[in-house]
Amino acid sequence: MSKQHKLSVLAELVNGSLDGDPDYSIGSLSSIARAGPGDLSFLDNPRLAAELDTTEAGCVIVSTEQETPDALNVIRVDQPVVAWAVTLELFHERKRIFETVSSAAFIGEGATTGEGVGVGPGAWIGDGASIGARTEIFPGATIGPGSSIGEDCIIYPGVHVYHDCSIANRVIVHSGAVIGADGYGFAQENTGAPAEPVVHRKIQQVGTVVIEDDVEIGANTTIDRAAL
Repeated sequence: MSKQHKLSVLAELVNGSLDGDPDYSIGSLSSIARAGPGDLSFLDNPRLAAELDTTEAGCVIVSTEQETPDALNVIRVDQPVVAWAVTLELFHERKRIFETVSSAAFIGEGATTGEGVGVGPGAWIGDGASIGARTEIFPGATIGPGSSIGEDCIIYPGVHVYHDCSIANRVIVHSGAVIGADGYGFAQENTGAPAEPVVHRKIQQVGTVVIEDDVEIGANTTIDRAAL
């Protein structure tokens, strides 16, 4: 059985004002159209306000100025979608998968891992890299030599962080992202040769990538390193 939360507690959690029964209990979240008596829902789009008249939700998070049926429990807030995000964190708290460093992960020479770091099997952490406390590295991810990952980060499967990159704290990088690859750096060189008068000479990309705190990077994103 899911954990129950009283409306008085939920209203306080989202800094809202409750119109309704403070002792009414909520056990789950749902869309306003599908919600039942034990569900909390939210309304952020005024054009859908008619659904408030037909919903069976136990309570709905609405804006402070939204008109609502007298019989419906509502929590009024300034930003319903923000309050919804807060309640999602309460009802669907993320559970860690990797609590320790797997013996099937590769940890390079001089690499360091902080307290509570989890590294999945098949992950590769290069020489001299550092992983901050409570960060979770999923299988198949690679952290290049000399790169640093801060605290409380999540590096999902198949992420590739090249050498000497810096990722700060509470960063989430989704699967397939590549950080620190070379960008398009070529010089057109005139050769004077009739058969191939111009060739593209690669310009080495010797800069880095710096990701600051609280960034989320989507799947298959590429963030190239600086030229210098």
